[in-house]
Amino acid sequence: MKIKEIVEQILKEYPRTRDDDFLLCLHVLIRMGYARKSQTSITIYYKNLEFAPAFETITRIRREIQNNEGRLSPSQETQEKRGKNEKKRA
Repeated sequence: MKIKEIVEQILKEYPRTRDDDFLLCLHVLIRMGYARKSQTSITIYYKNLEFAPAFETITRIRREIQNNEGRLSPSQETQEKRGKNEKKRA
């Protein structure tokens, strides 16, 4: 399964990940077997971690899906926050 397919599935299954890149990255690592979630914690396995996708790759894919394809959008609050941050950078 390609990373884009995994990111898209997670964005569909866990709507909170549409607003939170860190949470999205953790879910991707869990789905791909680089981490494990228990009731109270997440364990990231160091073994083979160098083969895990970079956080930048995961967030770039999320931006492509949300901004370019117009799907799986974040909440209105997050959209406004990201818009303000974008204007500050310009």
